Amino acid sequence: MQVQVPPGCIGCPHCGYLGAPRVVSHGGEGPSGCLTLALLCFGIIPGLLYLLFGGSDGSGWAYCPRCNAPFGPWARPGNIKTLLIVAGVVLAVVLLIWLLVPSGAGR
Repeated sequence: MQVQVPPGCIGCPHCGYLGAPRVVSHGGEGPSGCLTLALLCFGIIPGLLYLLFGGSDGSGWAYCPRCNAPFGPWARPGNIKTLLIVAGVVLAVVLLIWLLVPSGAGR
């Protein structure tokens, strides 16, 4: 009898584990904080582009958490954290420009 494996889970043929895999990212977990700050110093556009598209794409290699048997490439669901960081940086820059640009039509 074959066991039905739910979406997002693995069924390990070696140890019988049924559940979420351990996903290991190769090449980093996401955008580097130091590189992001350096790019933001060069300009807001390079920093924002790196935050949006740099770092890990969320995929990795799936392993059984019980016996470490490899299962192959695995795509994780998207992360909203990067989007919130970008929105916060854009809001801060707009607010800073609004505070620093002199207002008044009489000049």
